[in-house]
Amino acid sequence: MVWIPSGSCELGPVDGFWIDACPVTNGEFAAFAAETGYRTLARREPDLAPWAAYPAGRADHPVTDVAWVDAVAYAAWAGKALPTEAEWVCAAHDAPEAPGAGAGTRPVAAGAPNGYGLYDMFGNVSEWTADWHRASGPLPMKVIRGGAGRLARPYPVHGYGDDLGFRCVVRTG
Repeated sequence: MVWIPSGSCELGPVDGFWIDACPVTNGEFAAFAAETGYRTLARREPDLAPWAAYPAGRADHPVTDVAWVDAVAYAAWAGKALPTEAEWVCAAHDAPEAPGAGAGTRPVAAGAPNGYGLYDMFGNVSEWTADWHRASGPLPMKVIRGGAGRLARPYPVHGYGDDLGFRCVVRTG
């Protein structure tokens, strides 16, 4: 984990916090699932493509096809939490675009880190945050950040996709 000091960013001030240097990987999530018996929403779907959950040979790629509830379950198991949108934005400061953005996943930390030492803030996968999207309407939506875009996007809490993962934080206060 990497320390992000207290400060302000475009979304306002944040207290200092620890954040995973990389998105959670298939290998890390598979260890959680094996220990707890947890099944993601995607793995409960009978017609899910067999490659979609913890693909063989891709343990070092970010886990994908995880809904917000799946990310929260992993974070709780790990003694962590999902970052707020403001925490995520502050941590992403000066992050370079990852190589191959928009072309499927690649191993985490394959590109250059930002000034804090965080990898894959942009490119590789979009990431869940803890914040509700303000204009979600009747369908509950959370904010996702990163991936191929630099803007916040709404995503249904029970939705998942092959370009959607997460990383975790630990708050000290």
